[in-house]
Amino acid sequence: MQGWTTLRAKEEFQRIYRCGSRVAGQYMIMYSRVGEGESLYRLRVGIVCGRRVGKAVVRNRVRRLIKEAIRRQINKLERPAEMVLVARPEAKEADFWALERELKEMWLRAGLISE
Repeated sequence: MQGWTTLRAKEEFQRIYRCGSRVAGQYMIMYSRVGEGESLYRLRVGIVCGRRVGKAVVRNRVRRLIKEAIRRQINKLERPAEMVLVARPEAKEADFWALERELKEMWLRAGLISE
């Protein structure tokens, strides 16, 4: 399995919102759905940063930090998954380590990884 790819189509996001499980944290909300069968990618991710998070520069920074946290944690995933991460306005004050820690905790709660 390769690393991860990005969700792009509106239908993909809606399917995960509708059929996936929801885990909320201080900085993000994660909607996830465990992949069926063998997938080419280990993870398919969509990152949503609305205007409430901040202006474009701030939203892009939050997005980059979340992507880096995913990149560092992806090898711990035990099975293929699809997820949408929705950044909360509090994410703009968070540092990288807080976002990475929260992502790992959310994956644990969702059953995507084990300790």
